[in-house]
Amino acid sequence: MNFERLRFVAERALLGEEKEALLSVLIPEQPGSFLKLYKHIHPLMVTEFSYRYALGRKAQIFMSFLCSDRRQQVPQIMENLSKEDMQAWDISDDEMAKSHARYMIGGRSEAANERMFRFEFPERPGALLQFLEGLRAGWNVSLFHYRNHGSGRKQSHCTFYPAAEEMVIC
Repeated sequence: MNFERLRFVAERALLGEEKEALLSVLIPEQPGSFLKLYKHIHPLMVTEFSYRYALGRKAQIFMSFLCSDRRQQVPQIMENLSKEDMQAWDISDDEMAKSHARYMIGGRSEAANERMFRFEFPERPGALLQFLEGLRAGWNVSLFHYRNHGSGRKQSHCTFYPAAEEMVIC
């Protein structure tokens, strides 16, 4: 078996065992929504998170997370999200989403003064939550890609657009 085939098998193993869920979520395009979404998933371990700012009222998110009972936990999470003006779809069984759509988040952004950063998160529960809670007030995330590659650290790319008066810090 070559490495490409091995990666394909590994990426689908947890989904097939229903130990991982893949969701597509629409959230309000406003500061704080990302953190609010994550708090509905926490303490479950997020394995992937992809987002890119787009003009409009809703942001499109693809995310996956580990769970012990997908059939029970995912509907409850989706119900809780709907109470927060967030709409979620379980796309764990959608082959097109697993193979293509989750990698297509991106494109140009109209966010002014964007700054891109690369982070590494330690492989431990709560690391992403700690990062999100530590963001400066007024800074909005305009791109976020977070993926667990099976190592002790998770690589992430993130862009922010801070308030104009804080541009000196960047």
